[in-house]
Amino acid sequence: MTAPYSVFVNHVADAKPRLRSLDEFLQDERARKQNSSIAKCVKYMRDGTAHLLDANSKSLSGKIESFMEDDQSGSLGMCVLVEDVNSNDINILGSLLDIDPDFFCGHLNTKYESIENRPPTCLMSSLPSLIASQQFVHLHYQRVLEMGDMARSLKIAAKFCLLGNSSRLVKRMPSLSGKYMGLARACFSVFYKKLPNDRWIGRCYSKMRSDANSSRCDADGSNLD
Repeated sequence: MTAPYSVFVNHVADAKPRLRSLDEFLQDERARKQNSSIAKCVKYMRDGTAHLLDANSKSLSGKIESFMEDDQSGSLGMCVLVEDVNSNDINILGSLLDIDPDFFCGHLNTKYESIENRPPTCLMSSLPSLIASQQFVHLHYQRVLEMGDMARSLKIAAKFCLLGNSSRLVKRMPSLSGKYMGLARACFSVFYKKLPNDRWIGRCYSKMRSDANSSRCDADGSNLD
């Protein structure tokens, strides 16, 4: 893949409307202000041991390239964990590992409102046989967030978004023992790729940061579908 990943996605999105949300995410001018992703790498050796590698969003691609090129060190596989992926990581790693755009699109897109007016998501528009044959899987779930005491939460809309690199829809629940809880739409995604010499690399993405409770909130609701 010689062209930048974002250019490739933009081209493919013309034929696959379900990829438009990913294309918009990569082309968004606000991407320049995105936070760095939280990343960790674990390298598994053939002798059964595992090593945690220091990594961050900037050094992640270098760690992966080094692992893919070095098949004489006794390494068997690498697991890469990423929280709150940003557009820069998608561009770099999508090209490096030749990742199907459907993977990133399915991970980022957790909104199902107004489906009669918008292209259906990758999961809704793919055949079961195609989904089963892919090298990735998405696990969508509801994450419980504590919204603080009642007096403060009364100022928060019934629906709002947590502001990370990609927004996550949150629904405020009725009070419980004087506190409000929220249900956030979250997604945990796993990508697996085989390498020569029986080696492998896996990537796990979490759409929400582990410190989601401290994230900023957009309670306006005007950006909700």
